[in-house]
Amino acid sequence: MMLIKDQAPLPKGGEGPTAPHTDEAAKRVSLYIEAMKSAFQEGNGGNGFIAVKEETLEDLNEERPKQDVLEGLKALSPKVYRYDDIKDDNSLFESDSIGRETRTLNGTLLYINDEEFKGDEAIVEAISWFGNLGAVSPKYKAVYKDGKWELKVLSMAIS
Repeated sequence: MMLIKDQAPLPKGGEGPTAPHTDEAAKRVSLYIEAMKSAFQEGNGGNGFIAVKEETLEDLNEERPKQDVLEGLKALSPKVYRYDDIKDDNSLFESDSIGRETRTLNGTLLYINDEEFKGDEAIVEAISWFGNLGAVSPKYKAVYKDGKWELKVLSMAIS
């Protein structure tokens, strides 16, 4: 079983845009951060930047939890972006002759495939993409215990 040591604390806040998350949203934020960090450690295209596909952050419908995920990934790189904000930046991505991205330029695209989430247990796949021939995709069984997610690798795809 793989334990993540330096987990981000569950997010908290005041009112308005910094309002506290529900327990489930806070757990999802923490899970998504830890799963993406772990996938990044398995393989990445560099830490010049991190891009996150926010639409894959299932059931995080408010802006605050999504922002907390981005903030939680700053331990990997000081430059963490929403993928949609930078996807057309030729200084960050290389594309083929018809405009399809083929690889990152000293950076990594992270996203989540949340397969199952029930209380203190989840099955989640985290993808670390850095090129058409460079990606890792570990699938984890996650158990929330003593305020932290414990991740166990169920399978691993590598290209």
